Amino acid sequence: MHRMRTLLPGLLLVLALAAPLSACGQLPRPFQPEGKTVDLKALAARQTLYVLPASGIGPRGGDFAVALAAALEAQGMQASTNGAPGNRVVLSRGRLEAVGNQSHLALVTDVTEPDGTRLARAASELSVTAGTWEGGDPQLLADLADATAVSLAEQLAPEPVLQVALPGFPGARVVVLPISGAPGDGADSLPIALRAELQDREVPLARQPEPQDLLIAGRVEVEPDGPGTQRATITWRLLEAAPPGAPDPDNGREIGRVAQSNRIPAGQLDGRWGQIAVQVADYAADGLLQLIDQAGRP
Repeated sequence: MHRMRTLLPGLLLVLALAAPLSACGQLPRPFQPEGKTVDLKALAARQTLYVLPASGIGPRGGDFAVALAAALEAQGMQASTNGAPGNRVVLSRGRLEAVGNQSHLALVTDVTEPDGTRLARAASELSVTAGTWEGGDPQLLADLADATAVSLAEQLAPEPVLQVALPGFPGARVVVLPISGAPGDGADSLPIALRAELQDREVPLARQPEPQDLLIAGRVEVEPDGPGTQRATITWRLLEAAPPGAPDPDNGREIGRVAQSNRIPAGQLDGRWGQIAVQVADYAADGLLQLIDQAGRP
């Protein structure tokens, strides 16, 4: 159901099922670090499509690139005519021929990784009255760009995620509640990162809980731990959703807890968490899924 991932060196993870399920006792589960890193800037660059001027279609190649970038943005993708190393590249190549009183345009657009690996291809052809394309009809340009963008978007769309059922909790989804006690931007970055890690593990998620759902509530505590260092402890509580009409819908019966603790340089969490949030969430997601597995067994 899930994959074991490891993160912050020295980060100890402990799972504990709450009563009446605590007969299993407290289970220390140290995860040895594998040195996983995520270059967030490189990831953002890779997801941006760098649209180059089209070749072979006359002086309108640059105009088509601008229109195509806008059309790709309208399809929900990041696109720009200004690129940088690491961007995926969108390049259109065409052939423009005069046939009698008509102009015939054949256009092929490829999306490639920086190393040249092709990810998608769109092909278009159109015939118009001679001079129409060369004359700069803006609607014709926009229509061609839109058709190209739709075809590319269909090919670049991620495969639908097949969400798995949570063992022992039929129909349940997981709701990540707000994080309390986190310094810096942890209250914002940690829930986002945890939802992303759970989604990556194909866990069904929801924003608002229903009676059958499971809730995850997190709390961060940072205390002095020697000269220039602090002890950061993050406790994740796994809860059943409160029944309908309960006074506090975010405070259902506790199933168990996952605790993470690490010694860090003083003030390390006071600003942007960045990669730390990704690492903590990656580690926590594995522990929480183990907890759900244990709690769901007969």
